[in-house]
Amino acid sequence: MRSLSERGIDVQVCVLGGESNVYAWQWLPPQCRFLGLPRDYRKPWHTRRMVTALRAVIHEQKPDILHSWLWLSDFMTARANPVGCLPHISHIVDRRTWQESRQLKHKVRRGLTRRAFERSRTHFLAVSHAARQFAIDTLELDAKRIQVAWNSIDVDQYAAVSQSAFFAGERT
Repeated sequence: MRSLSERGIDVQVCVLGGESNVYAWQWLPPQCRFLGLPRDYRKPWHTRRMVTALRAVIHEQKPDILHSWLWLSDFMTARANPVGCLPHISHIVDRRTWQESRQLKHKVRRGLTRRAFERSRTHFLAVSHAARQFAIDTLELDAKRIQVAWNSIDVDQYAAVSQSAFFAGERT
């Protein structure tokens, strides 16, 4: 975000939840917006509240692109962006049990998620080929809409750190 801002790109961050875990979000910009919404998407009135609040932010901020991270925000952003008014990029970083569960509630959730992604024309970045294939298999997402962008680090910057210190999380 800092790099984009330094290039003159206006980055706006909106967090669906509240500021209670702000200590874990030290990297967020000061203008970050917390919606303070409940995390329980299983209740339709909570989902409606989240989508309505997010639509209001989108309408107010008028972004050029939407970027979401983690399945709940991906789903809510897709719902808040009906018929793909704005480009929406979502990261696929993990696998969730609901995505392959045979329980009726999970089948319904997969169907609703798939429909929201189709309507918003969401595109995806997966962190690996395995994550990409899992999303294709479980959510039946269009393979053409999923690219792979590996997470990576510059390992040379850690060359001087001992293995025991690295795994213990010690700082040098």
